[in-house]
Amino acid sequence: MGARRLAQRAPYRINPMPPRFKVNALLAFLLALLFYFFFMHTKHDAALSAVNAFAEDPYDAVGSFGIQAALFCGVVCLIRAFRPQDSEGASLERRIFVVRAQMAAVLSVGVTLASDAVGAARHSWLWLGSSAGHRLIFLLGGMAVLAAMVGTLVRRAAREMAQPNVANDWEKAAIVSLAAVVALAFYPENLRRYLLGELLTILAGATLLFVSIWAWAVALIPYRVAKKENEGAAPVSWAHKYQWLIVAAAGILMGLFFVAGEASEGSGIPHAKLALVVSVYLGLEIAGVLIGYSFLVGPLGLFHKNSR
Repeated sequence: MGARRLAQRAPYRINPMPPRFKVNALLAFLLALLFYFFFMHTKHDAALSAVNAFAEDPYDAVGSFGIQAALFCGVVCLIRAFRPQDSEGASLERRIFVVRAQMAAVLSVGVTLASDAVGAARHSWLWLGSSAGHRLIFLLGGMAVLAAMVGTLVRRAAREMAQPNVANDWEKAAIVSLAAVVALAFYPENLRRYLLGELLTILAGATLLFVSIWAWAVALIPYRVAKKENEGAAPVSWAHKYQWLIVAAAGILMGLFFVAGEASEGSGIPHAKLALVVSVYLGLEIAGVLIGYSFLVGPLGLFHKNSR
C-alpha cells in the first residue's frame, strides 16, 4: 500500500532509458576520447608526423573540427542517456535524439578517418616504404574498425525502435559522400600559400565534415520530428531564443583555448602577430562551430524540448 501511495504522488524523477542506450553512450564517448588521442598522437609524434599525409589542410581541418564534434556529441549522448527524466518515460523522439547523438559521435570519427584515408592515398609517397608510415596506416585502420563496431551497436539499437522510412536519404548521403571524396582528392592545395586561401581551405574542410555527418545521421537514424499544431504557442526558453549567440560564445571560448595552446608551444606567438593570430583563431572557430550547428541542430534536436 505504501508503495502504491508513493507512485500516485507528484511526478518523480527516474531514468527510463534502456541499458543498451547507456552502454552505447559510454562506448561512443570512449571512442571520441580515443579518437582525440589518435589525432594528437599522429600529429605530434616525431616519427608519425614526418609521414602523416593528412596533417595538412583540408584534411587537418576536417580532423580538428572532427575531434571537437566527436567529443561534443559524446558528452551530449552521455547526458541524455543518464539524466533522470519525468515519470512518463522516454518518448520516441527523446530516444531518437539520444541515438542520433551517439551516431553523430561515431560519424565524426568515421568521416574524419575517411578524409584521412583520402589524404593518405593522395600523398602515398610520403608514407609508403617506411615503418612509421605502416604504423600510421595501422593506427588509422584500427580506429576505423573500432568506429565501425560502435556504429553497428548504435545502429542495431536504433533499428529496434519503430521509425518511419524516409525516401532519398540514402541517395542523398551517398551523393554527399562522393562529392566530399572528390573535393578532398582534387582540392587545389596551392591555395594554402595565401592567407585567404588557407582560411577558405579550413572552412571547406569544416563544411565537408559537417554536411557528411548530417547526411549520414539522417540516413542511418531516419526520423522526422512532427510539428504539433499548438507548438508555436508554447513558451520559448531563453536558451532556445538565444541559441545562436550561445553557440557563437562557445566558439569564442574554444578559439581562446586554441590560442592558449598555440602560445604554449615552442617560442609562443610573436607579439607583432598576436592580434592577427587571435583574430584568425577566433574567426575560424566561430565560423566552424556555427557551420556545424547549422547542420546538426535539427538531426540532434539541440535545444529541442524533447531532447532534454
